[in-house]
Amino acid sequence: MLVDANGGTTKPKKVLVFLPISGHSHLKFMGTISNILQDEGYNVTVLLPILDEGLRDTTPLVRKIKHRILVEQNDELIEANVQFKAGGGRENTWVMNSGIVGFLKLGTKAANICKASCRNIFGNETLINYLRDQHFDVAVSEPLYSCGFALFDHLGIDTTISADSHLGLEVSKIAHGASITTSYLPAVFSSGSERMGLVGRVKNFVESYFNYHFNSKIYDYELSGIEGLYKNGKGWRELLRKNAYMFVNSNPQMDIPSPRTSKFVDIGGISSGAFKQEKLSAEYDRILSLRKNNVLISFGTNAKSMYMSDDMK
Repeated sequence: MLVDANGGTTKPKKVLVFLPISGHSHLKFMGTISNILQDEGYNVTVLLPILDEGLRDTTPLVRKIKHRILVEQNDELIEANVQFKAGGGRENTWVMNSGIVGFLKLGTKAANICKASCRNIFGNETLINYLRDQHFDVAVSEPLYSCGFALFDHLGIDTTISADSHLGLEVSKIAHGASITTSYLPAVFSSGSERMGLVGRVKNFVESYFNYHFNSKIYDYELSGIEGLYKNGKGWRELLRKNAYMFVNSNPQMDIPSPRTSKFVDIGGISSGAFKQEKLSAEYDRILSLRKNNVLISFGTNAKSMYMSDDMK
């Protein structure tokens, strides 16, 4: 229950969280935010468009949310996933070049999935009408996708917030009002550091430009799927600019300093949670008992170790 300034109780604010099921890190980060809001007394609804069928509602954090809406895949989205896998899918992660060049082929096919998913949501009149009737006070989405912010605007939700489970892409940072100083701030997908000579700065400028250009094209492509369905027709720059805040999964003590406005709030480590010593399953207990010392490494959803070559291992 929420308490107002006079000590009286107030009606819980309704919060809509747009959380496409596409990766464990996104689910954990946004799931943590959703749980914190719910624990504080907010009425939270999580909209879960299924982008990756293999990750369907599997995160315990997300399952704790009382109001969850799964958006099933339609034929177009299923076909987009088939084409993504036919092109190598996440197996490409281990063989593609570092930097933005390596993401070009992978990202274009991933954009087809985002576009199909967005059209699937906007084309569901029953879902849109239900969400509009809820009269949400606040809405939260990752700036990795532009669809969520278009949906918030379509539903008439005035207060919106972006929350980035990464350190923040150039395109979303600039849209939220930050400056990108390429002389000392490495591009998000750069293999370099903040210590650059002349050649390094030129290379970083080019990478930063391609990052911005590449991701802005993905944003545009995603929103092109809802032409005729999204009546307001706003572009992603206008949609992202109106966000009240941008929460970033970054720690200022560890990240590279850069000029930003008060709109940016660092919440790095928010999803780490308290340490709990729990009993391992029989399978993992057997594996970790084979040797005296073990090192556990996770490369994330997009770099599955099952696709790693023996030479890399």
